[in-house]
Amino acid sequence: MSNIEANNDTKSRLALLLQVACEQFQVAQKLATGELQVIATSNSTSQHLSSRTSSIAQMALAKEFLFNARRAYRLVEQGKGKLNLGPVLKYGIRKSVEV
Repeated sequence: MSNIEANNDTKSRLALLLQVACEQFQVAQKLATGELQVIATSNSTSQHLSSRTSSIAQMALAKEFLFNARRAYRLVEQGKGKLNLGPVLKYGIRKSVEV
């Protein structure tokens, strides 16, 4: 694989990670604001679990968002010279995973 192909592959992976992370964040945000709801089916076995389902889904999405944002950050750090990303994008990725 040539350097150009490797660079394009790295950029594609970064774009996919950021796209998935953004989608996860948007869904988690919609759950938090009530714009999106998780509804249990009528054959749900546990009423207690169904009352917590939305919070559980929101937490899972938040964790996945952080995981994918962190993976994107590592990709940026490992490919510093190859990716030619602007400082605004690098800063945005770094800020998304800062604790």
